[in-house]
Amino acid sequence: MRRLSLLGFAYSALVAVPCAAQTLLFDFGRTDLQSGPGWNNVVPATTLISPVVDDSGTVFGSTQLAITDTFFQTGEPSRLGSEAPTGDASAFPVSATDDYLFGHTVPFAGAGPNPLGQFTLSGLDTSLIYDFTFFASRQVVNDTREARYTVRGATTASVVLNASNNDSEVAVVTGVLPDASGAIVVDTEPGPANDNGSGFYYLGLVQVIASSGDADQDGIPDAADNCPADPNPLQADADLDLLGDVCDHCPDWPSMSQPPVNGDFDGNGIGDECECGDQTEDGLVNVIDLLSINSVIFEVIPASPLCDTNNDDVCDVRDILGANAKIFGEEAYCERYPPPAP
Repeated sequence: MRRLSLLGFAYSALVAVPCAAQTLLFDFGRTDLQSGPGWNNVVPATTLISPVVDDSGTVFGSTQLAITDTFFQTGEPSRLGSEAPTGDASAFPVSATDDYLFGHTVPFAGAGPNPLGQFTLSGLDTSLIYDFTFFASRQVVNDTREARYTVRGATTASVVLNASNNDSEVAVVTGVLPDASGAIVVDTEPGPANDNGSGFYYLGLVQVIASSGDADQDGIPDAADNCPADPNPLQADADLDLLGDVCDHCPDWPSMSQPPVNGDFDGNGIGDECECGDQTEDGLVNVIDLLSINSVIFEVIPASPLCDTNNDDVCDVRDILGANAKIFGEEAYCERYPPPAP
């Protein structure tokens, strides 16, 4: 991963329009422990970073980071974070995991209470969605130093993370939209489980991934797309089960499950909920269907559209044999789902 340091560098980079997915990296911590190229370093004296760069060192549109509520300001923070990041934190360098900015709920080291630290990203592209990953670590402690990170734009979400002796855990907020002005505000404060006597909370690093939120590039945001992995610009959904026709294994048979299920256990292209031989229509072909087909034969109950297993449009003893064969892995077809064309 190529990175370009933001602090103390004169930029001649070409400003780029954000593409389908770009990553922004922010290292919060000491002035003498900054991360290298591609990182935006936020130190105690930082009030504004402009421009912000992505992880390739390219200027990210007109985005800026402003500290809008300061963290601890009386001297430099300590360097007692993670020196051996593992797990989900292993993607980040020690220069970013080993330090932090912090705050406190009571007076500390000559400073008054500082119960909230806040930064604001502005100049964001409002057509993109933003996913946030947070990491913080404070080693050699025996209490809970949990922080709550709240991300506020047109939408709001929050997560908590315990920094105490943390080497591996991250906290993630996904799908945040900027407000109408292109801004997202991030608050850091003690979490509900924080039991430290000074209310210490920490912010070590933040990764932000900006993306179009439209994986199949059909013009419909993933959050609203009834087939997010398959282009379906018209959002056709014949059976109105919220699964689009182009990805629905049962396009004319509505899913009875909520949220809708789109399974195809045997991989035959016919969804589990509309499998021929499923007389009971419960999404399975099993012994209960054999008994149910028997009841149809003796006119105890009506046949369902899925009773037929040999595509003869009749529910009879041959379908008991067909359903039994289906149970043991053989194919079954019916009028609703006939055999595929040769």
